[in-house]
Amino acid sequence: MARTPSPSGNPLLYPEPAPTEAELHTVRFEFDPAPPLGTLMLHFCGEVRLTRWCRRAAEWHTEPVIKHIYGLSSRDEARHGGAYLKFMRCATEREGLEAMKPSARSAY
Repeated sequence: MARTPSPSGNPLLYPEPAPTEAELHTVRFEFDPAPPLGTLMLHFCGEVRLTRWCRRAAEWHTEPVIKHIYGLSSRDEARHGGAYLKFMRCATEREGLEAMKPSARSAY
């Protein structure tokens, strides 16, 4: 797909909204496979930390709208954490508690 020139002729002022396939090809690389239980636990820990951070930010701010936004974000992150906790419980029932121990060390 050919790029259209920007109105000013300067691509820095009007960058293309999406990279071309050729540009994407130069930055693509393979990822090593991640352990599923470790990934699950890492995401759970991240949601818990975000929940706590947003809750503290809501307590700290004095502006009512910002307090409300952080409160909403905190509850939303807690909901995500609850979903990950449900997945972790299912994984623990399926894989056993011993399977989670190596992941627990690396998650936090």
